[in-house]
Amino acid sequence: MHVNNVFTPNNDGYNDTWAIPVTAGTEGVQIRVFDKNGLLLFEADNTQRHWDGTYQGKSLPADTYFWVVTSSRTGETRKGFLTLLR
Repeated sequence: MHVNNVFTPNNDGYNDTWAIPVTAGTEGVQIRVFDKNGLLLFEADNTQRHWDGTYQGKSLPADTYFWVVTSSRTGETRKGFLTLLR
């Protein structure tokens, strides 16, 4: 699974949200995004929900964030960094 590590939520209709790719066997997937202090900014239990670069309805600044994707089906956990550009 390749996960994009940059997105630009500037409402231009291109690359405005971030999500893990939808592939076969993504049932039971938990997606979480954190800031550098460990604050949980986004959480989804399916691949249909995309993160728009906001937290509690407010746009977050350009920065690097940390994501964790866990599959309850396989027990696999993947982690990585995500750069939000404005």
